[in-house]
Amino acid sequence: MAVPAGASLAGELARVAHSIRSLVGNDARPTICFDRGGWSPKLFAELVDAGFDVLTYRKGASRPVPRSLFKGHVFTDEAGHEHHYLLADQRVRIPYNAGRRRFSCRQVTRLDEKTGHETAIVTTRSDPDPGLVAHAMFSRWRQENFFRYARQRFGLDALDSYETEPDDPNRLVKNPARRDADKKVREAKESIEKAEAEEGRSATAGYSTEAEVADAFAGARAELKAREDNKAAIPVKLPLGQVRPRRPGSTSSASASTTRSAWQPTTPSQASPG
Repeated sequence: MAVPAGASLAGELARVAHSIRSLVGNDARPTICFDRGGWSPKLFAELVDAGFDVLTYRKGASRPVPRSLFKGHVFTDEAGHEHHYLLADQRVRIPYNAGRRRFSCRQVTRLDEKTGHETAIVTTRSDPDPGLVAHAMFSRWRQENFFRYARQRFGLDALDSYETEPDDPNRLVKNPARRDADKKVREAKESIEKAEAEEGRSATAGYSTEAEVADAFAGARAELKAREDNKAAIPVKLPLGQVRPRRPGSTSSASASTTRSAWQPTTPSQASPG
């Protein structure tokens, strides 16, 4: 179930229950099956009062069920396949509202004899066979797979219209020119770092004088400063209406200008021996 931002799963379950009731009528008693994310005994009580049954995993710590209460059950599904469970069927009362109230329901617990792990299911269904309750809970993946298949094959979540709504031209968006200017600053810094590394190797080889090194880096740092100043003058964000669509091959899609001079530092390693 997709839950809108800021909404709780319990709140969404209540909303869905109201929608279901409008579809099935007042006489039907549907079962709402969900995961632990919707755990809320208070909500369960409200759903039961509204004519629904609930089916979910029990959340939180609970006392282990005595081994003597487990019995073997075999449930045969609609395809004729047998499912074997070791189940304990009990009535429980779950406290809520800081213990001031209790939700009375049925708990069907499955025991894994190999690991000793117990999986507790709570429900308000009154089916005589607890195997049916266990199978309904453990086979939820079939419904999940169906909805996944429907989304992929039938466009369950696809738009049912090609109508569009105009965007707000005054909405602030990232300025692509600022992004391009930032890239040029990074390139200049990387070139200086590379030149500094080359200078160390070139100096030991005797390829250049100290004056040549100083001139090369002075020009490089001046270019870096110019690019940083240009970047600072470009707004970080622009109104959407001022951003031009990007053209193939262009480096900027905004009206703001960027420094476009191609700069390649003259490293001492590029100078020929005197």
